[in-house]
Amino acid sequence: MNFQTLPLKNDYRPRSLNSPEKFFRSVLPLTDLYRRASGYFTSSVFTLFNEEIIEFAKNGGTIELVCSPSLTKVDIEAIEEGYSAV
Repeated sequence: MNFQTLPLKNDYRPRSLNSPEKFFRSVLPLTDLYRRASGYFTSSVFTLFNEEIIEFAKNGGTIELVCSPSLTKVDIEAIEEGYSAV
């Protein structure tokens, strides 16, 4: 399957038939770059599609985020750990 044949929706909302988890589970295996702009973000979102994000990373995937600078201590530690692992 590729992006052209993927049945993507225009809108994905929590607790609906078109949940964000459904989107990520469909798209992450098909890409190596994920870009997101968000007013609020925590890394806990990745637990919703844990297996897919691990495969994405193993395949050399890159995530680029533009978001609020208000991060939790856990998020900052995870970012620092990720940079030191490279």
